[in-house]
Amino acid sequence: MALRGSLAPTQLPVQAAPLKIAHHIGAMPPVGSRLLATQVKAARLRGVDVLPLMPYAERAPSPEAVEAVVREVRLNREAPSRGLAELLEVVADRVGAEIGQTVDPEAEVLITNGSMQALNLVFRAILDPGDEVIIPAPCYFFGGCVEMAGGRPVHVPMNEAADYAWDVERIAAAVTPRAVAIVVNTPVNPTGVVLDQGTLRAIVDLADRHDLLIVSDESYDTMVYDGRRHVSCASIEGGASRTVLIRSFTKSFAMPAWRVGYIVAPPSVIDACTKAMEWEQLHGSHVAQAGAAAAMRHPVYPGDSMAREFEQLRDVIHPFVSSDRPLHALKPAGGPFVFINVSQVFDSSTQASAALLDAGIPTTAGHFCRSDRHVRMAFGASPEVLREAGRRIADVVAATTNGQPVRAEQAANRRAVLSRM
Repeated sequence: MALRGSLAPTQLPVQAAPLKIAHHIGAMPPVGSRLLATQVKAARLRGVDVLPLMPYAERAPSPEAVEAVVREVRLNREAPSRGLAELLEVVADRVGAEIGQTVDPEAEVLITNGSMQALNLVFRAILDPGDEVIIPAPCYFFGGCVEMAGGRPVHVPMNEAADYAWDVERIAAAVTPRAVAIVVNTPVNPTGVVLDQGTLRAIVDLADRHDLLIVSDESYDTMVYDGRRHVSCASIEGGASRTVLIRSFTKSFAMPAWRVGYIVAPPSVIDACTKAMEWEQLHGSHVAQAGAAAAMRHPVYPGDSMAREFEQLRDVIHPFVSSDRPLHALKPAGGPFVFINVSQVFDSSTQASAALLDAGIPTTAGHFCRSDRHVRMAFGASPEVLREAGRRIADVVAATTNGQPVRAEQAANRRAVLSRM
């Protein structure tokens, strides 16, 4: 006789059958930056003093943006699918002035839930199954967006020894009859390369010869250093008619929590992206969009002040990863990252990223960016935090070379820093 609450002799626990997951989703890796956020959280829970290195500026929004949000909350209205009229207009004015062409706010602009949604909408709008997208690498996580839309990413590696300068002939050689688009990302995430007008001219000519769309991710357009200037493919003669321009308020306006981005593109592309968005979420947040419109008129980083601040931060961290160091990186001309070559010390980017995180330095393994020889490290932090990061990098190299792991609490040069949870 079985005891109360126990299993009968013949009764076995029921094993639930695995639930069906779509193969193309189950086979995809996580987004590299979101995986890092999970890893950082776990490291802090086990007591690691993880340094607050961010890929964007952290600033309170402008008073005008806060006031706009308060007004919009009280209105409690529904945003049109393409976005609030006031935001569409200010985006059209800004981009139009920059590229030297009139942009129709009603036909050529779509407001999105950040640039990641913008990328997914664009690829879903332009790709049929098996269509190819040319992506120079190292690169951001564009491949997953292409695959989600049923397309095939074709990564074309650029040469680190040539400072990752874009080899347009190599890119052209990757174009097949199935190619429908090429991704342009400037400043390049993660290498920090800023594409000049000559390179963009060559890309526009290539796209014209092969009738390709140019998907231009310009999320770091305000982070360009050393007297350089950001140039959009849409500003190149003949480029606007085949360029899909994507930008984000996360970086350029220090608004990471607001999740607002936008697409500027020919009307047919905007129509298709709008349809895709309506079936996904109907429309975006009117509250965040009202704040974004005010932020674009009254930025917390007026003029080139964001570029100047991040250029100074770059100059703090780069000596710790200069070309003569075991862990070394190209000095970025733009963007908030150093792409550190770890191959002299570690066997893989995963191994390097784990060792650095044990020492309190958050990095994204470079295989997510199409290079297993590198890790991507953000340098949005105070100079004091960046110097501490540099000291810890040196400690990691020394300890790893001696066959001993290093942890943040054991670092020889450990100093108290203000870390945020």
